[in-house]
Amino acid sequence: MKIFYLSVTLLVLSLFSPETLQARQDTQPASGTLLHDNSASALHRIQPDTEKNTPKNDKKPPTVLRIGTDRWPPFREIRNGIVTGIDDDLWQALSSRLGFDVEYVQCPWKRCLSLMQTGEIDAMSGLAWEHERSRFVRYIKPAYFQCSARFYVRTGEQFRLQEERQLKELSIGMVRGSVYYPRFDLNERLNKIPLTQEAALLPLLAEGRIDTYIGTDCQADFELANSQWYDQLMKAPFNPEHYTPLHLGLSRNSPWHKQADTFSRAVQEILDAGFRQQTLERYYRNITRPQKN
Repeated sequence: MKIFYLSVTLLVLSLFSPETLQARQDTQPASGTLLHDNSASALHRIQPDTEKNTPKNDKKPPTVLRIGTDRWPPFREIRNGIVTGIDDDLWQALSSRLGFDVEYVQCPWKRCLSLMQTGEIDAMSGLAWEHERSRFVRYIKPAYFQCSARFYVRTGEQFRLQEERQLKELSIGMVRGSVYYPRFDLNERLNKIPLTQEAALLPLLAEGRIDTYIGTDCQADFELANSQWYDQLMKAPFNPEHYTPLHLGLSRNSPWHKQADTFSRAVQEILDAGFRQQTLERYYRNITRPQKN
């Protein structure tokens, strides 16, 4: 029996000394609200993605930040209209420092990107840098997290993906609109199967409907370790060795993009206060899982 370790935990914990923190206990407020932690002042509306949303008027200083979000645990979890997770922790910290209100708009990842292009939402999180996106996204630096692109296979089938050249023989699940690493993203000869969410990739691989899937390990490891398929699936031996910094981003068609430098300074202050270490201890501390040989 071998132990399933999160590579992101090993990477970042090597830079910090762990401290004991209590995991957050989420409450269950009424449907249709967003709750951060247990604070009544942190209630926010959740809005559906509809065509009726219109870009903001630049003439008025904005006070509400409309954030596109989808389910991507542990960064973004949505249950009964409640958004929690690493990204919500960061948005709430920024909200407290900069004095804006948070309003989430739930949408599939690719749809969220489209809304960023038009300015129908103001911001997104968990964004990897990509040249085409930078035309309509103002990336906030520094990055708040760093992950790696990895492939996953069925346990016992590691031999199918030991080298990159073997990808051309496989059907590869991925999330529509996501970027992973350039050699993969730009290779149009690969048999890529785009889906709307990462959660759909695990059962498809377990059932043999795809041969592998690609994910961002800081999320994909977490989801696999907490799923019913943790002993059926595992990381492939092939490692692209490509690191992906995750950024917040502001829409260039939103008036909020003018405050990008202010957001950057606030993010740096939050990181300097130990955000990454606290995140690792809160969300990743207890998610090792056994896997069958």
